[in-house]
Amino acid sequence: MKEQKIRKRPQRSRKGALIKGMSTRLPSEILDNPIFRERLTEIMKGYAGIYALYRNEKLYYVGLTRDLFGRLNWHLKDRHAG
Repeated sequence: MKEQKIRKRPQRSRKGALIKGMSTRLPSEILDNPIFRERLTEIMKGYAGIYALYRNEKLYYVGLTRDLFGRLNWHLKDRHAG
């Protein structure tokens, strides 16, 4: 009986790309729109990433999270609200 060689697939990184996408600055009030919020939830839920918070056109906070939607949602209620 002849042995068959089994080819192993190269392992893929589970980390993913550093930057998968970007968005322009969005006002926090946009999350009050139920249609936009629902769609954004579908897109962002479960994604990790880097985010930036602006106040009066000035960057004041940059964060890294494992749950983009959840973290941004939390910032709407904490000291970064507005």
